[in-house]
Amino acid sequence: MTPDDEQQTPWNRRKQSVHSIATRSVLARAVRAAGQLRARVSGAIAQAGWTLFVLGSGPLILENAPSVVSLAAVVGSRQTYLGAIPVGVCFLLLAIRPIDAMPILYACRVIFGFDVVMTLLLLSLALPRFQSGDTSGGVLSLAASMGMGCVAAALIPTIRAYPQDLRKAGAWGEITTPRRRLQRVWTTTRVGITGLGLIYALAVLSLIAVYDLSLRYILHDPSQVGFLVSSVITLLCAATFTRTNRGRVHRFLGDLGKSNHKQQEAAAVASLMGGTGGGVCTALLRAAKLFRALKVVSLTREELINNKPDPLLATKSERAALGDVHAFMSHSWNDDGAVKYDRLQEYAKSKGGATECRIWLDKACLDQTDIDGSLSVLPIYLSGCQELLVLAGPSYPSRLWCVMEIFVFVQMGGQRDSMAVRPLDDAASLGHSFAIFDAAEAQTYHDADREKLLAIIEAAFGTCIPFNQVVRSIFQTHFIYGKGKSLSSQIARSISRWSVRAKSSNDAAFDKTSSVSV
Repeated sequence: MTPDDEQQTPWNRRKQSVHSIATRSVLARAVRAAGQLRARVSGAIAQAGWTLFVLGSGPLILENAPSVVSLAAVVGSRQTYLGAIPVGVCFLLLAIRPIDAMPILYACRVIFGFDVVMTLLLLSLALPRFQSGDTSGGVLSLAASMGMGCVAAALIPTIRAYPQDLRKAGAWGEITTPRRRLQRVWTTTRVGITGLGLIYALAVLSLIAVYDLSLRYILHDPSQVGFLVSSVITLLCAATFTRTNRGRVHRFLGDLGKSNHKQQEAAAVASLMGGTGGGVCTALLRAAKLFRALKVVSLTREELINNKPDPLLATKSERAALGDVHAFMSHSWNDDGAVKYDRLQEYAKSKGGATECRIWLDKACLDQTDIDGSLSVLPIYLSGCQELLVLAGPSYPSRLWCVMEIFVFVQMGGQRDSMAVRPLDDAASLGHSFAIFDAAEAQTYHDADREKLLAIIEAAFGTCIPFNQVVRSIFQTHFIYGKGKSLSSQIARSISRWSVRAKSSNDAAFDKTSSVSV
C-alpha cells in the first residue's frame, strides 16, 4: 500500500468527515459575514452615490425636456447642482473594493472612455470660440481638453485585461493588480475633479476680468453663484476623498451596530477563498483532495536552508487527511534555515520523533502547478493541522504571509494551546518587532501576493490600522500565554512595553497620512 493510499483508510475518512463539518461551519459563518459586510458597506455607499449623481445630473437633463413649468423657478439654477456629480461619482467608486477585480476593470474602461469623449468634446468647443473672438473661453476649453487628455492617458495601462499570472507580469506589472488599478483610478479621478472645480471658478473669474463686472453683480446672478458653489464643493470633494478617509468611511460603516471587528475578521478569511468558486463545499472538497503532509525525517537541513523552489522536495510529501497533520509550519524563508531545522527537530521530539511527526510545509505541500488555487484554500489547510508551529526569526514579523497565517489560524478556531512558538532570535528584539507590526510595511516574495493580501485587508477593515491592532492582540494573547516553552517572559514584557508605544505612534501616523494619501 502506498503512502497516499494509506491516508484513505475508513478511519481516516471518518476523521476527515468530522473535521470537514466543523470547518464547513466556520467557513459558512465567514462567508455570511462577508456578505453582510458587503451589503452594509458597499450597498449603502452605492445608494448614496447614485442619489447624488441623479441629483446633480437631473437638472441638466430636465432643463432641455419639454415642460410648461420653468425648472429654474422650482429648483433654482442648474449650475448649483453640478457639485453633486463629482461627489456622487466618488461615492460610486468608493463602493468598489480592492478585491473586486472585474468591477475595477470595468470602472477603468468606463472612466477612460468618458475622459476621451470629454477631451474631444472640449477640443471641439475650443476652436469655434477662438474663431469667434472669445479668447478666454477658447483658452479655458483648450486647457480643460488637455487636462482630460492627460487623465485619459494615465488610465491607458489600467484598461488592459488582467494577465493570467500576476507574478509573471512584465512591463505592465506595476498596475496589473486590481488594488493598484483602483488606486490609479482614484488618483486620476481626484485630479480630474480638481481640474473641474478650477474650471468652474475660472469661468466666473473670466467674466469678471473680461467684462469688468463687479462682485455684487456676480453674486446676484444665480448661474454664477451656482458655479461658485459647485467649485467649492468639487474642490472639497477632491481634497476629502484621500485613501485614509476612504478607509475611515469603510471602517465606520463596517462597525455600525458592532462592538468589535469580528465580522471584518471573518470577511477577511472569506476573501482569501474568493478565487475558489462554488462555495464552501467545493473549497472543502478541493482542499481535501490537495492536502498533503511531509514527515520531518524526510526533510534535510540543506532543503530548509535553500529558499528557492525545489520540485524534488515536493515529491517527498504525501496525501493526508484533514485534521491528521501535527503542525502547519509558519516561518520566513529569509530567516536562518539551520536554526529553523534545529527548532523543528526539537518540536518533532515532542510529537514522537521525526519519523512520526508530520508537518505542512509550503514548498513541499503546495501544488506548484497551481499556487494561487492552493493558497485560496489556505484557511482549510490551517484548520486541517492540529497545531500552528511558529518558527519566529528576525524577519518573521515583516513577512505578510506569515502574519496572515497566524491571523487565519486564530479565526478558524485555533486556540492558545494549539500554537507552538519557537523563537529563533533574541527575545527582546522579537517582542519589539511583534509589537510594532504594520501590515502596510510587511513584504512578500511576490509583489502580486502583497497586493492581494493588502486588498483583502483593506476590503475587510477599511485600512491596515484595525488589522494591525487585531494582529498585535493575537501576538499578546497567544504568544505571551502560549503553552510550554513558546516564549520567555522577556518577550512577554517586550511585547507589552512596545505595544503601548506602537499604538500612540500609529495614531499619529494615521492622522498625518490622512492629509497626504491619494
